[in-house]
Amino acid sequence: MKPGISIIIPVYNTEKTLKRCLDSVFAQDFHSYEVILVNDGSTDRTLEVAKTYERYSNFVLIDQPNAGTARARWRGITGSDSDYLAFVDADDYIAPDMMSKMYQKVIETEADVVICGVKRVNGRTNLYRRYKEGSETGIWATEKVMKGIINGSLWNKLFIRDLFFDEDYRKTIGIKYGQDQLLLAPTIARAQKVAYLEEILYFYVQNPVSATNRPKVSALADLLKVRSFLFEFYKSPRFSEWNHLAPYYYAIGLIDILRILSRAEKQQEACDLRANILTKLYDIPGSGIWRAKRSGVFFDIMLLRAGLFETFYSVWESDLFRPVRELRLKLSQKA
Repeated sequence: MKPGISIIIPVYNTEKTLKRCLDSVFAQDFHSYEVILVNDGSTDRTLEVAKTYERYSNFVLIDQPNAGTARARWRGITGSDSDYLAFVDADDYIAPDMMSKMYQKVIETEADVVICGVKRVNGRTNLYRRYKEGSETGIWATEKVMKGIINGSLWNKLFIRDLFFDEDYRKTIGIKYGQDQLLLAPTIARAQKVAYLEEILYFYVQNPVSATNRPKVSALADLLKVRSFLFEFYKSPRFSEWNHLAPYYYAIGLIDILRILSRAEKQQEACDLRANILTKLYDIPGSGIWRAKRSGVFFDIMLLRAGLFETFYSVWESDLFRPVRELRLKLSQKA
């Protein structure tokens, strides 16, 4: 019998967290699903851990030479056998009723995409993102993706399979950081309806060696490509109701990369990337930023021009201001 949901898990060297992830997936109170795990050439015990779950009849294990997350995810998508797709990262885990509640929401609302709440677990504190119950068109949901109200990841969402196109997948090949956003933006935009579940059903475990915490210049260069692509995407006439805000959110994205880049090693590659970002940032017309009626970007640009950007944010991101940052993040995540 055809499963209702295919849960796709691309993995690479995740032996330490994979068991927790898979235990949560196979603890679901929803029974019409298959799990497709794509091992992307792991060099640790990931494959050995994965094989212990072959006792489940709804578990599909694909082992391939290392080809990157994009190709691993797409192989899972093309190998799936259901009308709806969900994605789980091997570092994370999900609530036992996630799939049943997401699927029920699809049935009730006839939505193409369902999005649930997320809790971020980082060892010190739990930060969350909730969404108000309801639904809207994919075009208006895309505005929320642009603004960051909807997180740019695939993993707390249930999609009807037909939303994924081969051309979008190909754009993500070779992108190691931010590739989820490249898939999410056009996918959400194609949806006739997007529905929201307020409940927190997905638990995102922050990786201490991620590009955000220990930045690699190559990863940030990827993120610049992603932000630039999305800027052009959001300027499309199809989003005419609000695409005048695209320059503002592009500027925010560029400044965020600069903030992360300030923690990277000051090598020539980093200096070149910084110069490239500054050129793009200063090329954005001030009117495009001003129309958003937000002063934060102007403040950051003033810091950059005064040569105080790195100094200011090194102080802001110190342990002294951690409680303030976390409070600010909690407030911003209440959509």
